Amino acid sequence: MKIVVVHHFVLPGQHEAAHRRIGEVTRRMGTRDGLMFRHVGARAGMPDCLTSVTGWRSESDCAGWEAYRDSLPPIGGDNPYSKVEELAVIVPSSDEKGAAG
Repeated sequence: MKIVVVHHFVLPGQHEAAHRRIGEVTRRMGTRDGLMFRHVGARAGMPDCLTSVTGWRSESDCAGWEAYRDSLPPIGGDNPYSKVEELAVIVPSSDEKGAAG
């Protein structure tokens, strides 16, 4: 499983646009095989930071999403973020855990 955590730092007055953009990305992700979950919320103590946590069944499923995403036209409108930070975590399957120990 691959888990991707993204912190979206929202520009002042751009919360509605940020939610629309994240919602559209979520809709697009929902068309892809291997999407296990996607949760979006505000980062504790940081109301101008929206955090999305997305789980993919495998690294290849995530790579398939990224290739598909990059082939699509960009989402319209101005970029509502001052910056975006991404962290990916690979969670080994139970088979991989057993082989390592």
